Amino acid sequence: MNTTESERIRVQNILDAGKSIESRRKLGQFSTPYDLAEEIVRYGLEVYGGDRKDLCFLDPAIGTGAFFSALINNTEYSKAVGFEIDPHYGLPAADMWKDTNLKLFIEDFLSHSPTDEKYDFVICNPPCVRHHDIPAELKVKLCREIKERLGIVPSGLSGLYSHYVMAVDPWLKKDAVSGWLIPSEFMDVGYGKALKQYLLNKVDLIRIHRYDPNDLQFSDALVSSSVVWFKKSTPTEQDVLFTFGGTLSSPAYSKRIEKAALFDEAKWTRFPMNSVRARKSGPVLSDYFRVTRGVATGDNKFFIIDGVRIKDLGLPMDCFVPILPSPKKIKGDIVNRKDNGCPDTEDPQFLLNCELGLEEIRARYPCLWDYLKAGEGSTASRYLCSKRDIWYRQEKREPAPILYTYMTRTDGEKENNKARFILNRSSAIATNSFHLLYPTEQFYAKFGNDPRNIELAWKYLSNLSSEQICGEGRVYGGGLHKVEPRELSNVDVSGIEEYILCAHREEFSKDTLSAFRFIEAGAAQRTRSVSE
Repeated sequence: MNTTESERIRVQNILDAGKSIESRRKLGQFSTPYDLAEEIVRYGLEVYGGDRKDLCFLDPAIGTGAFFSALINNTEYSKAVGFEIDPHYGLPAADMWKDTNLKLFIEDFLSHSPTDEKYDFVICNPPCVRHHDIPAELKVKLCREIKERLGIVPSGLSGLYSHYVMAVDPWLKKDAVSGWLIPSEFMDVGYGKALKQYLLNKVDLIRIHRYDPNDLQFSDALVSSSVVWFKKSTPTEQDVLFTFGGTLSSPAYSKRIEKAALFDEAKWTRFPMNSVRARKSGPVLSDYFRVTRGVATGDNKFFIIDGVRIKDLGLPMDCFVPILPSPKKIKGDIVNRKDNGCPDTEDPQFLLNCELGLEEIRARYPCLWDYLKAGEGSTASRYLCSKRDIWYRQEKREPAPILYTYMTRTDGEKENNKARFILNRSSAIATNSFHLLYPTEQFYAKFGNDPRNIELAWKYLSNLSSEQICGEGRVYGGGLHKVEPRELSNVDVSGIEEYILCAHREEFSKDTLSAFRFIEAGAAQRTRSVSE
């Protein structure tokens, strides 16, 4: 590392310390570590392979210039341009690189119209801004521009980084090499579809390297990162190289995947550890169970109360329903039922579930009215509560016979908080820490109304491998695996019918054998009586 880069890192640390982590996260400002920047630039230069004296470099979100620093430390170049929206970083960067030929614009790249100048080497770590923090007007503008230029319609849920990748398209020379350090989430989520369409239909996708989510690339951001490489050229039928773990030059796993297979595969993070999977021909979970989230209360501490406190406060029990504790507090995979329908767990919890208006509550339940009035200044103003017609009215949920704890965290070879299916025999509903599984009409049409079939289905689901389920989900930084209701609904359960029917056949065989032995014993007794 040379003196200039050492100085850049010193300045970067000072600038980062000058802003709160909350403000930097809102703007998606996570600086690229220099070792990572150099690794990416070196690999990009290998892909570039041309006369580097003519190289024209562009970084649409340059920050203090980690990628530019790596560029000038590894090659010659002809021209370099960078954009930085935040003067807090842009002005010191401009001063730092004033003796180079870097042209640095302190403005928003996404607001800058494409020029006649084109670039053949683009490396960028774009702002990782969630859609919630993108102003609505800007979101509409960006989606409209991408549709007009590329014929692709982005989702309103897309993060800002995906807009950056596609917005650079008109700035690229023919055969330009482009490398993007972005969150891996786009490979698995519905709102990543537009970006995947761009990579498959508008450019020639070369490689995607996914860093091990347990090895965070940014110390101040819990995000699973990938580097996406493509050339600005007509898409070819060349296989795409997927790599995982380690470094770009020395990945832990690698596999080439036919590009045609990527059009049909919704979960790209299954590569390279897994092969292309065959299209599902059998039933999926949603054929037999409707999957939905548990109740999002808006403020668990306010709405979920134990029985002792309800009694102490004089609150009416008929305005509460039993609710399951968090997954961590449920021991085992079965929740049994007490005589009153409550779950047989320690310290039973209850959810305030009242649809009466405040005036009627005041007349009928003065203590409850006092309790709700105390929450008007805090709980009532929370996001979920403020969106309701009656701020304390909860979502309607029936007790679900099967629940799924949908988050798993892995740490290398060690797995913690393993996701699991839970059989619920109680009358308790559950919070959004769970996914709720309700049998469909097709389930009853196939298996009948025998309640034992629910338990058999639960046993079948519990025997599914984590790969079968997590393969439908997604992974976040720190090794957090998460499966959304729609993804869980898509899990292959082609063996469930045979499993349940076989269980009944075995039970029938046991009953038949017992009956035969009873008849046999009776016959033997009669034979003894006759002989006597």
